Amino acid sequence: MILTPDAMRNAEKYAVDCGISLWELMCNAGYELSEVVRKIAYKKMLKNVVILCGKGNNGGDGYVCANHLVNNGLNVSIINIFGEPKSELAIKAFSQLDERVKSADEWAIMSADIIIDAVFGTGFNGELSEDVIDIFNICENSNAYRIACDCPSGVDCLNGKVSVGTFHFDETVTFHSEKIGCLLKPASEYCGEITVCDIGIPYDLEKYSDLEIIKPDDDFPADNMPERACDGHKGTFGKANLICGSKEYRGAALMSVMSALRSGVGLVELFSDKEICDVMFSQAPEAIYSEISKSDVDTDILKIMSKKSTATLIGCGLGKCDKKLVEEVILKSDSPVIVDADGINLICENINVVLNAKEKVILTPHPAELSRICGVSVEEILKNRLFYAVKTARELNCIVVAKGADTFITDGHTVYLNCVGNTSLSKGGSGDILAGLICGIVAQGVNPLEACACGCYILGKTAEVLSESYSERGIVSSDIISAFPYVFKILDI
Repeated sequence: MILTPDAMRNAEKYAVDCGISLWELMCNAGYELSEVVRKIAYKKMLKNVVILCGKGNNGGDGYVCANHLVNNGLNVSIINIFGEPKSELAIKAFSQLDERVKSADEWAIMSADIIIDAVFGTGFNGELSEDVIDIFNICENSNAYRIACDCPSGVDCLNGKVSVGTFHFDETVTFHSEKIGCLLKPASEYCGEITVCDIGIPYDLEKYSDLEIIKPDDDFPADNMPERACDGHKGTFGKANLICGSKEYRGAALMSVMSALRSGVGLVELFSDKEICDVMFSQAPEAIYSEISKSDVDTDILKIMSKKSTATLIGCGLGKCDKKLVEEVILKSDSPVIVDADGINLICENINVVLNAKEKVILTPHPAELSRICGVSVEEILKNRLFYAVKTARELNCIVVAKGADTFITDGHTVYLNCVGNTSLSKGGSGDILAGLICGIVAQGVNPLEACACGCYILGKTAEVLSESYSERGIVSSDIISAFPYVFKILDI
């Protein structure tokens, strides 16, 4: 289970409604944290524990943990970062602090074997103060084993942003469920190993969240993509129609076509300018090529719609053309339509056209494109990409693939969170590859939502596999496409 901070607060309220008090939850959290620390201390033969406590309930968890640790024979010191606690529960926990727990200042960090961060909880956002940064810098330079209580202080548990001054951890002990922000980059680079502890909240997701968030793993593509029938032929495995490319962006057509060809689909047909088709034939002879003018939209649409497909992609490198081309493809296609890049930009002012599509529409925006769809700034999108992806999917009854270092794939109810991949994908052409790959997978009959999640996972996994032998700096889009068959073998698809 993966929750947002709001959903976690709802879970705690639900626990209270079920007769479990917030005090009980704090006591359970403190105990579970202490058990993780105790096992590490015994295994590594460590003795001195320093707990950094804030003024709220996260600090309260730290106080409860401290009592259990001294009862287990460890030397425990508490550093109250902001003085004595302020929340009712933290005050109660502080008042029950064992007399063997020492009060200390930041210099105790220098002699610590284990540091526990119980300063800020999952509601933190913004920036750390200079005073806190000074203390955290000492922690960052310590050789102690570092454990975060619930989440590292300085991490935004909604969007994964990290404040200047946040220090790195060996382990994060979180409660009830993983928090989405801790899985996102760059926060995931600070959390270390994440351990989820049960603190007594009933596992009834529908009671406290209207989203199911799933993180695919290596088994996901094989679980969702069909087996290759031994007597199959090119018609068995579907047909992908791509309306991509322009004189200005010829490479986008090539990347999307090559990616679709490598997806396992039976046939790929490109509809594009004559110049593109002429050049592409020699570079990707496996595809079919049909010329369109982009100026006579009615004729173009008749030609495209006469060529049946099981999935359609429009937009990669499409350039400046009549938006009617994109709108008519969306409205008239008898197969699911993936709209990428220029396709999205052309219909932003009439995005509701998606509501009238005959088949499911998949939008694949990066943050700037999502901002145009939603009519808000890119900065606002980056604060909560998940919210805007879900909002768009619900309002347009479509699937949104909100691309980024981590990608959200959602139909407005289920969210697949793709965290695989690296900076080898931070280059021109990656979006074209993803769109072509998704189109090819959808064309093979995979449910569109799961097809998008499969495409994102395969792309990221391929980047990681290549990076085991080559530098992320030097890998380019064509390297990724060439490696697809090898990664398919690894993933048993």
